[in-house]
Amino acid sequence: MSDAARSPKSLPRSTFHNAKKISSANLASTKAEAKNLKPRARKERADAIAIRTQIKEAAEDLLIKHGLIKMTLAMVAERLQISRPTIHYYYSTKSRLAEAVLEDYVSRSIKMSQEIWLDPENSIGAKFAASLVWARRRYERYSGTGTGDWSLFSRFYQELELMTPSMVALMKSMAREQQSYYAAAINIAKARQELSADTPATELALQIVAMLHHVGWLTWASGSFKSVETIYATTLECIERAYGNSMEASRTRQRGSARK
Repeated sequence: MSDAARSPKSLPRSTFHNAKKISSANLASTKAEAKNLKPRARKERADAIAIRTQIKEAAEDLLIKHGLIKMTLAMVAERLQISRPTIHYYYSTKSRLAEAVLEDYVSRSIKMSQEIWLDPENSIGAKFAASLVWARRRYERYSGTGTGDWSLFSRFYQELELMTPSMVALMKSMAREQQSYYAAAINIAKARQELSADTPATELALQIVAMLHHVGWLTWASGSFKSVETIYATTLECIERAYGNSMEASRTRQRGSARK
């Protein structure tokens, strides 16, 4: 019988032994390669995340300063000193990049709003003060733009016709969510007995929304942040005078009723 016709059972034992050794060696080699690839793959993923983050941060600055209509991917590439194909590799179009920027901005804004307005330990006055600090920080960062815009939301409100449907939906969802935080802050103040039980949380939340919506315009019109400080202070004062449970607030309401 020829070697080719032999059955596996008739093959020498050494053949199986050698095959087993080769198989074990290959397996060990494969495991070693895989072990070496894991750190490399992790580094590549980390590098990709870092590049994406840098692109989004640069694009956010440029979008606030120039808007969707003027900001280009070439501007982002120039800011980061990278090629335009690199930008396109991570974000195929300007719209896709703008969507990613807005998603991150909304996520950060929600987190900050929750920390400020839903804090059960802080008074309504302390919440207004914390919100003002946050607004001032952003104003100081972008006050040199000359546009009056230092919020991505206020900039995008002016360019709704250029936004994708998903961006518009996200903006609306964000506005509703933030309004709910302001109403929650009023209710927390009522529970803390800072404000009277009949304080209309929903209506006052709308007033806070209106105030925050116009702060960018106020800095543009006045040329300084002082007008924002004023509207924060007067809005808080109106709320406390109308609904505050402090002795001074009660006296103010009584004087107002007597004049009528």
